[in-house]
Amino acid sequence: MKTKLGKAIDDLRSTQGWKVRQKIELLDGSFYIFRNNRIELFQLLRISGDPRAFLEISKVSNREILDVYFKEVNRRLHNFVASAKMLVDHTRIIARELYEETTFWNEYDLQIETRFKSNQVVQFVHDLRNYTLHYKLPTPRARIRFTQGEDFDTSLRLDMNALQRWNGWSSTARRFFREMGDDEELFKIVNSYTEAVTGFHDWFYNKQIELHQKDFKETDDLLAELGLIDESDE
Repeated sequence: MKTKLGKAIDDLRSTQGWKVRQKIELLDGSFYIFRNNRIELFQLLRISGDPRAFLEISKVSNREILDVYFKEVNRRLHNFVASAKMLVDHTRIIARELYEETTFWNEYDLQIETRFKSNQVVQFVHDLRNYTLHYKLPTPRARIRFTQGEDFDTSLRLDMNALQRWNGWSSTARRFFREMGDDEELFKIVNSYTEAVTGFHDWFYNKQIELHQKDFKETDDLLAELGLIDESDE
């Protein structure tokens, strides 16, 4: 026979607000992994965008440092594209579980269609995940470009011609190839993808807060009854 406390906890866990919050926390964990993989990759890409710093590690005397640098770029790029597609899959599963049988599903599906399915950078990164995990590492290459006088800039770029030898690219990704030419700066690709994903997840989170306002209120009332939150602090 359950105690009064045990029944109250069961009631709490049966509320829609509790269930939705558990899903939100799961998705937040996936987004945390994606976000921090992006941060780690950016840390190295910023070095490639700093001409003096990049030329320093490119010296013959620093060959071992440069080798490790490129290996780390590959490792972090692998982690970034893998976590990007992981986040896509986790988001889709949670959205289906919560909303596929609701009127909100059409709005959600429209956002996916508008923001992602025709976005060339997004589809390129998703295909790059398959390229990296199932074919080979893309191996970014350095470019040093002199501008005026002794001024120059540096960057890490993806060799688009080499990538296109793989036959697994989607039609949308192939349009991206046609627009980019021979190569494209890796930082710009990662940044554009991150902006698209972050914008969508901000929208999705805010919509969930709006949709479940009453559900969260019910859950919070039960939490307050159990003494687990102080409603006066809300």
